[in-house]
Amino acid sequence: MKLLPSIFLVLVFVMSIFVSASCMFIIEPVIAKMLLPSLGGAGNVWNTCVFFFQLILLLAYLYAHFLNSNKLSAKARAVIHLGVIWLAAYFLPIKMPAAIPDPKHPYFWLLSALIQSIGAIFFALASTAPVLQKWYASTRGPKANDPYFLYAASNLGSLVGLLSYPFVIERHMGLAMQTNALTCVYFAFAFLVTLCTAFYAYQGKNAPESTEPTDSIESTDSTAPTKKQYLQWLYLTILPASLVLGMTSFVTCELSAFPLFWMIPLSLYILSFIVAFSYFPEKLLGLIRLLASCGAIILLFTIIFKEFTYSDFVTQFISLHLSVLFLISLACHAQVASSRPRTRYLTNYYLVIALGGIIGSSLNTFVAPVILKDLSEYQIVLALSASALLCTMQFGKWRVTTKAIPWVVASSVLGVLLINDYRSDPRVVLTKRNFFGLTRIKVDNYNNLCEILDGATVHGGQSLDPQERMQPYYYYSEKSPIWSLLKVLTHSIGLKKHGIIGMGAGTMAAYAAPGQKMTMFEINPNVISIATNPFYFTFIYDAVKRKAKVDIKTGDGRIEMAKEPDKSFSYIVVDAYSSDAIPLHLMTKEAIALYQNKLTDGGAISFHITSTYYDVSPVLARAAQSLGLYAIYLDDYQKEDSLAPEEADSKWVVLAKDPALVRKLIEEFKWTPIKIEDDVRLWTDDYCDILSVLREPFS
Repeated sequence: MKLLPSIFLVLVFVMSIFVSASCMFIIEPVIAKMLLPSLGGAGNVWNTCVFFFQLILLLAYLYAHFLNSNKLSAKARAVIHLGVIWLAAYFLPIKMPAAIPDPKHPYFWLLSALIQSIGAIFFALASTAPVLQKWYASTRGPKANDPYFLYAASNLGSLVGLLSYPFVIERHMGLAMQTNALTCVYFAFAFLVTLCTAFYAYQGKNAPESTEPTDSIESTDSTAPTKKQYLQWLYLTILPASLVLGMTSFVTCELSAFPLFWMIPLSLYILSFIVAFSYFPEKLLGLIRLLASCGAIILLFTIIFKEFTYSDFVTQFISLHLSVLFLISLACHAQVASSRPRTRYLTNYYLVIALGGIIGSSLNTFVAPVILKDLSEYQIVLALSASALLCTMQFGKWRVTTKAIPWVVASSVLGVLLINDYRSDPRVVLTKRNFFGLTRIKVDNYNNLCEILDGATVHGGQSLDPQERMQPYYYYSEKSPIWSLLKVLTHSIGLKKHGIIGMGAGTMAAYAAPGQKMTMFEINPNVISIATNPFYFTFIYDAVKRKAKVDIKTGDGRIEMAKEPDKSFSYIVVDAYSSDAIPLHLMTKEAIALYQNKLTDGGAISFHITSTYYDVSPVLARAAQSLGLYAIYLDDYQKEDSLAPEEADSKWVVLAKDPALVRKLIEEFKWTPIKIEDDVRLWTDDYCDILSVLREPFS
């Protein structure tokens, strides 16, 4: 049978690989966003998802390696791979697992959910690039002897998928429409792969490896890769993989866990692959190494010695993080690309790259939360990257010897740990880290206060003076907006049962009177253990002591709230921010409708929305309008007198159906109706657009 035109051959292979990569990197944020609410919006959901993706990628490369062994014929390989591709379609469209997560073992639940929902689909997509690249190498197509340009096409598809999601897909399509569109794209991809396999099986030629030209790749590739080369590839792929997750955790700890802040760092990581494998000029490699190492050192010292990383300069600092991430990734990946082997060892090569990725993501996802008390893994990888890149450079006649490299690397890590320990805040008496984030206890002896912090944000405090231990502080003080709501509710319907989503220091328990009931919903076991320990905070302990009943439900607030009887709460407080990040699923139309069903007649829902970076009051007002509720807010940021240590500026929104309650809050306590803006779209479980609520200058 006559060979198809070369241009058509290249186009079919390139499009198959491009579509598979794009589909993979659209599925990643889609499934992460679907699973995020079940685990309280924890940023580590993304890290765990990335580890899963890297694991499936490794398994896919192993599959490609064995599929292309000499034991199978071309037709057998084609049939097997087509079976993998088309059988995976059984799991479309993507669906959420029905099981409820266990906050005590979130990793196991999340990995199980990922396997059930997208395991087969992601495996089929991930295995396609190495399989088709190997198959293309056995054709008479252009550059068949050096098919690594297809790897750049794969990474270009990944980049297109990543960037299109937060800026186009998420902003204009709900989750249901996204999953339906992915189903259609997958079937188009399966058709393209079918064309590739048909061509490979019936028209390709299985050229013997000995006939491959050896001068198309650098001379070092004329023999099998050495053990030293394999280790070099592994190390150079571990660093960027760990760095991208370290930076993502560092940023989302303070800002928010949502696709935009996942996609941009990962996009730069993928872009570095594209540039590196697009025949990157080796003459520039030395300059990139120097810039990357200098950038890593500058950023490292910026993080360690500056305490205003997230201030008015947030845009500049994040830009610096992203620039250094790209330079380090490019320096590492360009070195890996420049030493790529002959196509005989193509699948071995990709196996090592995948293994480096999974080791890097594992270190951040599983190892760092256990052995490190803070987010210093990011700083450690920056130090490792700087030392590794500097060690490979030659300055005149001077160069670091191979034997000295382990000592340089070890000293750089030890230096970061020692400096961090030396510069640690002596007021921090306890640090606990888990899947849900970093929780710290700080004792302020100057103001005689004990505080709980989530990331960089204070989430509650209590006086160390025994005479004032029962006094609620900060956002819940007797001068705060929430106090005025409780005062009005006490006179109108009386407070019988309190509902609190988000525990913090347990401060709201100070408002539970004898005989009253309070149910607190908290997903982070570390927060529960701290708030219920009277050695740190006594709000809950004192409430129980004065005969109030405090019930603590472990799990996501919305999931656990749904289990409560209807019309059981006098009011509901939603204050479940993780650091300064918005829990999107707690303020959708469906979530607010759920809270409304749980309220007694005349009750109210209050949202604590104090945030440096976001203003969600228009979103809440739009949801209230759709449900027939009034929406008012009180912003006590602007105060004429200076704040006392026990007070804190805050902004609250109240949603209520009772006009008399709303009127009283407006007239007596200066609450203000929220103006409904025409351009604000209703947030639902299917659609949220966090970019629309970003404040300046980070917008």
